[in-house]
Amino acid sequence: MVDRLERRELLSRAADRNDRRVARLSLTAEGAALGGQIRAAFSEAVAERWGSLDAADVGAIARLAAPRG
Repeated sequence: MVDRLERRELLSRAADRNDRRVARLSLTAEGAALGGQIRAAFSEAVAERWGSLDAADVGAIARLAAPRG
């Protein structure tokens, strides 16, 4: 997946100066822009689907969906 994102110039990969085993990943400007578009589309879809719920219902759904540890 990282290779594909790098080929599409959505992220960049750089070697860590202190540990050759580590690669540091950073979003490119294009990757950050795409991330913003995805977040906006997701927010719109959520609003369309769940916009009629009141705050109590949203809170209940959030509690049910929260990871359990």
